[in-house]
Amino acid sequence: MHKPLIISVVGAGGKTTHIHRLAEKYLKQGKKVLVITTTHMYLEKDTILELENDMETSVGRMKDALAQGFCMAGSPCEEERKMGPLSDHVTEQILPAADVVLVEADGAKHRLIKYPDSTEPVIYPGSSEIHIVMGMAAAGKKCRDVAHRTEKVMQCLGIKEDTVIREEDIRTLVRYGYQEPLSSRYPDAVIRFVPGVCENLWQRVMGECIRENVDFSIVRPEWFYTRPHLFICGCGHVAGKVAVMGQFLDFQVTVMDDREEFANKKLFPKDCEVICDSFENLTHYLEECKGESTYYVVVTRGHKADRQCVEQILKRNYAYLGMIGSKIKVAKTLEILRNEGYTREQTDSIHAPIGLKIGSQTPEEIAVSIAAEIIQEKNAKQISSMSAELSTVRETGVLCMITEKYGSAPRGIGSGMFVYREAGREKIIGSVGGGSVEHAAIAQALELYDQGEAAVITEKEYNLSDREGGELGMICGGGVKIVFFPICS
Repeated sequence: MHKPLIISVVGAGGKTTHIHRLAEKYLKQGKKVLVITTTHMYLEKDTILELENDMETSVGRMKDALAQGFCMAGSPCEEERKMGPLSDHVTEQILPAADVVLVEADGAKHRLIKYPDSTEPVIYPGSSEIHIVMGMAAAGKKCRDVAHRTEKVMQCLGIKEDTVIREEDIRTLVRYGYQEPLSSRYPDAVIRFVPGVCENLWQRVMGECIRENVDFSIVRPEWFYTRPHLFICGCGHVAGKVAVMGQFLDFQVTVMDDREEFANKKLFPKDCEVICDSFENLTHYLEECKGESTYYVVVTRGHKADRQCVEQILKRNYAYLGMIGSKIKVAKTLEILRNEGYTREQTDSIHAPIGLKIGSQTPEEIAVSIAAEIIQEKNAKQISSMSAELSTVRETGVLCMITEKYGSAPRGIGSGMFVYREAGREKIIGSVGGGSVEHAAIAQALELYDQGEAAVITEKEYNLSDREGGELGMICGGGVKIVFFPICS
């Protein structure tokens, strides 16, 4: 008897989407694809439901659909817009007509992550492959907002309901909730992880790291930030000029003050976010800030409010923290902070008095000195910002990223380039330096792209100071390491 390839899909946050992608893949290969469930699945248009009083008609319709290449089938379900599993009688007759059977074998109530209970997942007998899906978009969100079977997720991760999920947490759920128990129960099945819902390129890369069991430290999240964030506490004359400079330098700008007449949108650039609230509530607004790419400028109307803001910012990560004030005022404020328990390392990280020492007098000149100091700090980290086009790319392709740089090289650490094909022609987004190095990187990326699902994360060094550099036509006296990440759509 003909035995189809059976793939059970489990997890949360993208199972149905993955099933449809698999169906599309096998249909292009000329396979006949059947989609069913062992639990409950969303009832889609053209789904064929078995008729309890007329099984033969049901089987006939399903076979006719399969003869055309594709059939999604199930049983009526009390739950609205859902279908249940086929009966054994119908299944026995319809399976031999399919080449590939795709089974949704787990429930998640539209949540992004989950930990299964003792009866889950419901793997279809004879499954050759088991695909574990988990929504990478859960990272950065609170557990209670994204988890199915929240208590079990909390128990597995040792967290609370309001704990923010990390990428490492998703890896842990995949490993202990699915990979290890399924490998034990189904030793003959091929078990693989598939990244589910992703909101950006960073999450797609993290998903690929989980798929290949690669350490996350191979890349850094700040390499994927598109625009640095300038957060200004205070809305006085200096703050207004700093906001203008921030927008000129392509920062996302936010200003905050507790005085309604100063926290006025009309006084600031058009795209500037203006917050009017007590500085006691600053922490609430800092929740949305990405620490490693946020630059804080504290220029309130008095030292009390300045200290109030600094105390809240010091508890977070930040790229830069500067505070205005005379040397005497600054020294007194820092002393108070240390007496309150903040370490010298923390207080030494504050740029105070703020700005480069260029003899600034007017608000405009002070703003220039502050902007110059921020630029100095930002560029000292040798991190390249990513274009919005690259960070939001949705295609299947290969991401090339400079992860190490030594000596003189055209582009810095974090520079990225995405390579893919469209209608047979290569497409490039971003750059890793141009010239022969980029040409060689593109060739390597296309080689990986053409390997399809077999492609793996690859590292390659390009030395620009020796014979290899001469062969590449770029003897710059340095070199770069580029990591190539195969990324699925």
